Amino acid sequence: MLIQNEYQIDPEHRAAFLHAIQAVEATRRRNGAARWRVYRDLSADGRFIERYIIQSWSEYVRLRTRMTVSDRKIQERAFDLQCKDVPIRVSRLLGINEREFLESQRHHDEAH
Repeated sequence: MLIQNEYQIDPEHRAAFLHAIQAVEATRRRNGAARWRVYRDLSADGRFIERYIIQSWSEYVRLRTRMTVSDRKIQERAFDLQCKDVPIRVSRLLGINEREFLESQRHHDEAH
């Protein structure tokens, strides 16, 4: 699973956001994230992308239930810096391998 959170941060809050989001990394990794990184969008001022990899959907569900009160407070510091009129956009992407893709194509072709 690739989890992606998109943030829109006003210029006056960017330094605080970058400090806060770096603290989020430890909570993500402790709760099961394998890889974690934050990106700045060069084409959209103030847009930051947090991405992390989780082994599976069930692991992602467990990650959300394993969060402590302290983890939630750390994440809320970053979330609170989001522009008030823009929701944080969350994408949950399921990786597929070639075998799964070919099998789904076969089922699709058989149905048509």
